[in-house]
Amino acid sequence: MTIKDLLALRKKIQAKQPRFIRQQTNRFKKLEKKWRWPTGQHSKMRLNRTGNTPLVHVGYRTPALVRGLLPNGLAPMRVFNEKDVAALDAKKHAVVIGAAVGKKKKIMIIQAAQKKGMTVYNVGADYEEKVKDELAARKKQKKQKAVKEDKKEPKSKKTLESETEKQAEETDEKEKQRLEAEKVMIKG
Repeated sequence: MTIKDLLALRKKIQAKQPRFIRQQTNRFKKLEKKWRWPTGQHSKMRLNRTGNTPLVHVGYRTPALVRGLLPNGLAPMRVFNEKDVAALDAKKHAVVIGAAVGKKKKIMIIQAAQKKGMTVYNVGADYEEKVKDELAARKKQKKQKAVKEDKKEPKSKKTLESETEKQAEETDEKEKQRLEAEKVMIKG
């Protein structure tokens, strides 16, 4: 069988496949509707009694050759930089950008994938434009902040000198007080 036939078979199998949920999720709100194997001693679900939710078994599996592939037959490959994209084959792989990749690097990866004719699966179509606008706005804000700091008048030499003199006088006074306190303690 070809990959296309196996993908069609997988789709057919998945359409018949029941929804596997945890035992008694219909009774208790606190139980999440995700699969957990029933372990109770008297569990009817564990014993495969009729009328109960079906259990996960090997018979529900999809064909091994197409397991993990996307619906279009491409294998998703996680990418963290442009070199990773260069190593992929556009006919076999689909690009999925890693979670710890920043915005600038994501844009670079998207552009590299577009050059190779590949699609990126975990970002939207307008992601690149949004990020470029956001980065431009941030850059503009930084420039405005820098201009404001430049406009502030620097302190004149006289004020700087007077401040340093005041600090020196304060430290001298504190030193004198400390010495007097030591003398009193020595006498006592």
